Amino acid sequence: KVFYEDKYYYCFRDVKRAFKEEHDFMSSKKFSKERYDKMKHKFGTIAYVSDQDITCQEALNMYKQRWEIELVNDFYKNTLELDSVKVHDDLSVYADEFINMLTLIIGYRIKNKFEDAGLFKTKTYREIMKIFKQYKKVQIPDKPDIWYLTRVAKKNEEIINKVLYS
Repeated sequence: KVFYEDKYYYCFRDVKRAFKEEHDFMSSKKFSKERYDKMKHKFGTIAYVSDQDITCQEALNMYKQRWEIELVNDFYKNTLELDSVKVHDDLSVYADEFINMLTLIIGYRIKNKFEDAGLFKTKTYREIMKIFKQYKKVQIPDKPDIWYLTRVAKKNEEIINKVLYS
């Protein structure tokens, strides 16, 4: 930790990250012994700049949390496809963000159910959701008290039951 010009600088070395970066560098087309000698001390280095005086452990934890937030945002934007706020006044923004937050919570609960059922070993989130879009209950007007399940392929029915009854 270093204090310089009203900022605190924290620097860490992540051995796993260093290994991956070194491997990627050595397998790239730009690899040369000279460039490697210049770069090797930088592999796995994480620098964190802050205006807060915190411990090194707190800085590292914040960095790790930042990555978790990035993963949530990626899930929010790419998997749930909730990528923009197209509104004009403050109340609309709050309402839209509230709905997006609820969608994110529900989406994560669904994702966790899929994970608990072990479905991610063979399928992506999008593929599983496609299967569940086929799963519907319908009501026939003549029999309002009875709900019928639509037909789904046998293999998809097994996946649905695995999630619903796990």
